[in-house]
Amino acid sequence: MEAALYIRRAKPDDCALIFAIHKDSVLGLCASHYSDTQMSAWFEGRASDDYTTAVELGSCWIAYKADDPVGFLGLFANRISMIFVQSAASGQGIGTILLHFALDRIREAGNSSAILDATLNAQGFYEKYGFRKVADSHLVRPSGMKIETVVMERSIRSPPRGRNRDRTVADGRAMS
Repeated sequence: MEAALYIRRAKPDDCALIFAIHKDSVLGLCASHYSDTQMSAWFEGRASDDYTTAVELGSCWIAYKADDPVGFLGLFANRISMIFVQSAASGQGIGTILLHFALDRIREAGNSSAILDATLNAQGFYEKYGFRKVADSHLVRPSGMKIETVVMERSIRSPPRGRNRDRTVADGRAMS
């Protein structure tokens, strides 16, 4: 039997773990859409402390499969600031579960739309769940290097589309 996925709110001592998942995900999954120079600059000037504010505000959650951390989510109001999955866990539906979890929180807060900045490699994933590109954007690293992203938005008046929705309800549970 496959281990269930559970999601819990991040704690202050999780910042190093979140940073490690973020780096692993970007370095393992984004390289096909970005130059070597962009990949080298991605985490320039970044550290685990960069996640402290989001964690202290209660805006970060970590996904676990069994006892292994496999992804995380950052959420502020109706803006999904980050969804990243460990590269070794990619393709197992974890990103989908985190996305549904975020959309449920946004809907419960009374918002009618969700917005996010997607990496180029993740744009198709979000389109599959009803997001549409509304603008080009980019991250700017301390060296001035620009890393392209896309701003995406979708209505959340109805439950999110996607064939894994039933699995999300069955396997995803919020733990504070």
